[in-house]
Amino acid sequence: MANDTFESPATASESRNSAAPSPIDRRDAYSIEEAQARSTLSRAMIFELMRLGKLQRVKVGRRTLIPAESLRALLTGAAA
Repeated sequence: MANDTFESPATASESRNSAAPSPIDRRDAYSIEEAQARSTLSRAMIFELMRLGKLQRVKVGRRTLIPAESLRALLTGAAA
């Protein structure tokens, strides 16, 4: 029996291309809540890492943003 789902050739090749970044990977910065979801770290731990200087932060008005490069470095072990 044939597969009932149809996948266009473009969609099929895109799904096989795991090197393509997801939309969230192209972000320049994350909110505290987004960084929590991305890393599974608690809010308290994120603030502690920022306090210790292990995670960078940028204040924009009242918002605190975490640069994507800083979060990636922390999660990959590249952060010093």
